[in-house]
Amino acid sequence: MPGDRIIKIARDADEAARMTAAEFARIAGEAIAARGRACVALAGGSTPRAAYESLAGGGFMDAIAFSNIHFFFGDERAVPPADADSNYKMALDAMLIKLRVPMQQIHRMEADAPDIEGAANRYESNIRSIVGASPAFDLILLGMGPDGHTASLFPGSPALAESSRLVAPAFGGPKPMARLSFTFPLINTARNVVITATGEAKSAALRRVFSGSADDLPVARVAPADGNMTWILDAPLAEAAGVRATESGEARD
Repeated sequence: MPGDRIIKIARDADEAARMTAAEFARIAGEAIAARGRACVALAGGSTPRAAYESLAGGGFMDAIAFSNIHFFFGDERAVPPADADSNYKMALDAMLIKLRVPMQQIHRMEADAPDIEGAANRYESNIRSIVGASPAFDLILLGMGPDGHTASLFPGSPALAESSRLVAPAFGGPKPMARLSFTFPLINTARNVVITATGEAKSAALRRVFSGSADDLPVARVAPADGNMTWILDAPLAEAAGVRATESGEARD
């Protein structure tokens, strides 16, 4: 059952994307000020794309030292990097190229590798070598599907049972295919997790998450042990799910 959460509600999906961009900017800026760099993991999807476009096109370019950020990916489909379904390509096009982020600081998941188990192990090694031996990302961005999945952790996936691996093969999605995904042992060590969800189609899952009756939904297992967790919702979804913004910065069940 989730614990205390920060809940922010936007008027619509566009404002939710701008709020996500603002959270990114705040958290990355604080990490750079404190430790000289930030390590973040990006999500795929239309709302994250809009957030990335906001970061690249708004007033953030002069406010954040993007050259001091290492970009990872919370999940990826088993497609080549130039494929339209690639989260890597989406992030490059929407933000990373425009911000001139050094390519050595953009860490692609090679989910299209012939040996996907090996690709998972290599990505985990890359995370440990850059983020830390016991890695704690400054920020992990996530979304939520109508079925309650997050990253590429789908209901019933064997990856849900991982207790030690940080990255694991997965399978599923609207167009079912092989994928790589962060696992909960990595997600729940983050300093900050931001979950952005929009659209009334997700209301049933969200209602269950916030009522504490969603033990079978992967997203309900996102619970950073020592970090902050923020939900950014649009008003139609929040209203349909019966969720209210927190006034004190925390929501208590």
